[in-house]
Amino acid sequence: MFKRLCVAIAISCAPIIHAQETPSLEELWSLIQEQKAEIEELKTQLNENNASIQETRVVALSVADAVESNPSNTSVSSSWAEKTSIGGYGEHHYNVVDQGRDQIDAHRFVLYAGHEYSDRVRFFSELEIEHSLAGDGKPGEVELEQAFVEYQYAQNHNIKIGQYLIPVGILNEIHEPDTFYGVERNKVESEIIPSTWWESGVMLSGRINQTLTYDFAVHSGLNLSDDSAAIDTLRIRSGRQKSAEANANNLAYTGRIKATPLPVSNYRQPCNTKQICCNLWCPVILQRRCFTKLTPFIKERN
Repeated sequence: MFKRLCVAIAISCAPIIHAQETPSLEELWSLIQEQKAEIEELKTQLNENNASIQETRVVALSVADAVESNPSNTSVSSSWAEKTSIGGYGEHHYNVVDQGRDQIDAHRFVLYAGHEYSDRVRFFSELEIEHSLAGDGKPGEVELEQAFVEYQYAQNHNIKIGQYLIPVGILNEIHEPDTFYGVERNKVESEIIPSTWWESGVMLSGRINQTLTYDFAVHSGLNLSDDSAAIDTLRIRSGRQKSAEANANNLAYTGRIKATPLPVSNYRQPCNTKQICCNLWCPVILQRRCFTKLTPFIKERN
């Protein structure tokens, strides 16, 4: 009797539970409308994303075309290479000497390397090989002549830090072969002024006006100790330390004010039969350019 009663109760409750779980037609219609609205919104977002992607693609293609068509827009590596300079020079000497001592010598081979980090900061270096062979018992040397960083702290005014040429004499700073006559450098610029002479330190340089410049440097100096070769041989050149573990107990100072006035030459030509005269003024340093590119002042004599 009890089992029959439980089964009857379960059968009578089933329609009630089923009725609660099944939505009505109105609820189904509302749910369909909500899903339809969500689908439409997703379609709208998808269309907007596709349009945005297309716009981005067009912009990217335009930028790429602009970069390719504009030569000034180069890559970082090419820009770095354009600001780096490499150069150099070399000397081979042939000396004819009395008593059968003629000589051929690969006197110098010099390499320059520099880089401009910005409009104000640059680096410069100079590496030299002398007499072709270097080492124990060999006549030559491998030397680092210059390695400095230069900073332009004001217009026409610079500061150098590192290893640089001392601002003395005519040849020490500009010692390439076409600066002097002959095969070898003269004795004044090689013995009295020990060119090429470089030290390490700090140097201020600048231009005061069109013809006046200045240099002031604090740097390592000559080795003038009691047992130095410069004292033993009374030869200034032997006192150069070349920034090779140089003694810096007593720093040296170098100052220079250089005036380079602009010389002027005058060319005159007597009047010819047509009474035409020529009178040309030209600075000496531009004389070749004046004669080749400037038109002389020609007037007709009354």
